[in-house]
Amino acid sequence: MLRLTVARDSKAVADAKQVRWQVYREEEGMLPADAAGGELQVEALHVARRVTDLVVYSGAEPVGTLRLQVGLAANAAAGGGLGLDLESKFELSGFDEPGTLPAEVTRFCVVRAFRGTRAAALLFSGLRRESELLGVTHWLAAANMETDSREDADIAYRLIQERQLVSRAFTARARVASGPAPRAQRCAYTAAQREAARTGGLTDLKLPRTLALFAGKMGARYIGAPAYDSYFNVFALPLAVRLADLGQATARRVSAGEFSPAPEFFL
Repeated sequence: MLRLTVARDSKAVADAKQVRWQVYREEEGMLPADAAGGELQVEALHVARRVTDLVVYSGAEPVGTLRLQVGLAANAAAGGGLGLDLESKFELSGFDEPGTLPAEVTRFCVVRAFRGTRAAALLFSGLRRESELLGVTHWLAAANMETDSREDADIAYRLIQERQLVSRAFTARARVASGPAPRAQRCAYTAAQREAARTGGLTDLKLPRTLALFAGKMGARYIGAPAYDSYFNVFALPLAVRLADLGQATARRVSAGEFSPAPEFFL
């Protein structure tokens, strides 16, 4: 039986880290072998309730996790930053309105053997509950675009713009240029689809599944252009979700297990 817990001690925090390592490195190969010791435990932020790790267990085995990091509304209102990890990559704007409390969602992942179970739905339900308790109004995230091809990432972003899935309220501007594109190992589109896109043929192209899922079923809006994440070796796309827009329809989808993002949806 699967159960969800909020990590309140160092053991549970370590279990969350174990899941992330298993998914991002061992199963998906998104991290280099020397990355194991690179993740900060941020115990002080856990104590202050600015960071919350959720962990799903099957018996005693941790099988899924996500992290919620709450922003600093007072800092934003005073013209300062939100205190979110996302700000190391993007300059965020539009989140300084009174009553706005954004939080960043990261490291949403489920180990391979438990994909297709209720693990993802449990994590999402826990995320909503914790966000409501903490007064969070918006989720921010860097979505995994499922490709390390700059051309494919640009095609997906053109589709997002054409389908009017770009936020009018918020923006995220990459702090550092992505640099030279890596040699593509993960492609979102075929050679024929790329050729069609070069000549303006976007009508028959689809968004990568994770981008389409979050926009279509949760009302996410994308707030900036793609940026290459050299740590995870994929392109990332910043997004925002207004929690007030998550109605009963979304709750029913979650209960039915319909909401099932890719195992490494958030970076």
